[in-house]
Amino acid sequence: MTENPTPGSRDVVSEAKAALERLRGYAAGHSAELTGAIDRLGDFIDKQTGGRFADKIDKAQDFARRQVDSLGAPAPAAPPAPDAPAADPFSLDDEQTAAPSWKQPPGQAEHAFAASAQTAKAELDAAIVRLRTFAAEHKENLTGLVDKVGDFVDAQTGGRYAERIDHLQASAKERLDKALRQPGGGAPTA
Repeated sequence: MTENPTPGSRDVVSEAKAALERLRGYAAGHSAELTGAIDRLGDFIDKQTGGRFADKIDKAQDFARRQVDSLGAPAPAAPPAPDAPAADPFSLDDEQTAAPSWKQPPGQAEHAFAASAQTAKAELDAAIVRLRTFAAEHKENLTGLVDKVGDFVDAQTGGRYAERIDHLQASAKERLDKALRQPGGGAPTA
């Protein structure tokens, strides 16, 4: 690891590793609760979607259960290096020569973390562009939805908050227009 450039700076990678280890320890000690939560969440999603995605939900639940189960298991042994000589199973020697252990080069974890952060930001930016494009294409539907929600709330409250609801509807429509006028917020150019 490199030295911190300023005395008050934090070692984010070490903190993340420590948090991950605490999370693993908690998960290993509470695997039954986590497995129950995975089952309940899958059942809830299955109920909400009317069973249309039952096979995918079951696969996701199985994967999540395997991950929780693996937290309590000891770490698997690393495979031997490809250039290391294979151990002779017929050798009568008690001592087998151990392959040298691999150590991660300094700075590689920070590089991987930065690369994943850049990828996540790019994916988020792309999702925002898609959302704005969708909103631009369906602006009339969205403004109609704002009106319907406001009218519903107004009806449920007996008109007691009609002035506030009208103000909130106008504000929501104004924010929608403003969001669509921002760069990347318009309809796609063809």
